[in-house]
Amino acid sequence: MMNTKKRLWQRAKGYLFGLSLFFIVSNIFGQEIQPSSEDRIYFCPELSAELFSDLVQNGRIDRMEYKGDNITPKLYINSPLGEYVREVWQGSDDPVFIAESLFFLPKDEGWANNDISLISKIIRSVSTMEGIEYYSNSNQKIETLYKKSYTINNPDDKKKIPDKTDVDATNLTTYVYQEDNSFGKTVYQADIRQTENEVAMVLHNVEPIKFGFINAVKKNNLSISFHFLDKGDFIVTYIYAQIKFPALSIFENKVSESFRARIDAIYNWFLDFYLKENKD
Repeated sequence: MMNTKKRLWQRAKGYLFGLSLFFIVSNIFGQEIQPSSEDRIYFCPELSAELFSDLVQNGRIDRMEYKGDNITPKLYINSPLGEYVREVWQGSDDPVFIAESLFFLPKDEGWANNDISLISKIIRSVSTMEGIEYYSNSNQKIETLYKKSYTINNPDDKKKIPDKTDVDATNLTTYVYQEDNSFGKTVYQADIRQTENEVAMVLHNVEPIKFGFINAVKKNNLSISFHFLDKGDFIVTYIYAQIKFPALSIFENKVSESFRARIDAIYNWFLDFYLKENKD
């Protein structure tokens, strides 16, 4: 009989396989959906031809950087909101760690030409993130990423309120409370910007984050950004995390493992939500 650890590992691989299969099927049946030469300007100028090809063929590319002399993003979307996302850091010092993931999603026939309103609604539906799972490399098992997740009225009262999905998101600020498997109880300010074919949400921690009994991350020293560009035939998603923490190996290992896993989990949450809405 297969032991528990092996079953959990196979389940974890199933999550990744399912996502990979989606992109493979999309490419097989939608090979005509390719970014045109004009569309290339919307991707980071530093993105090499090889990486651009990997993005289109495989559906995603990733990058992490730690303790560099000049840590800067290199996978971003080249657009007005892309510039906003790159300039939002509010920390007391420069970040010591960044994680970037860029996703390419070809649209199926029959999908709306512009889904930004739907995408904007999804990313503001933070209460639906409660209970999403990820594979913990450190514990070698499937765990719950967010035990609780909801919109709150302000960082002081922390009163749960409905997600702000029915208000204008052109220039919106709200607050989010989450009980995170790695970071514990966290409160974020969520700044949302939306244009005709783009939407971005940037989260800043408004309270210190503890690892155990240590205040490991000061206020505003963690930023997680989500940026979506809808080009009609395809959607590009950019997830960008920045963090400043003490130079201790225990934090380095925890953060590097945690961010790749949470980017996977959050994008899978978005993708499931988006595909379900289009199916309905």
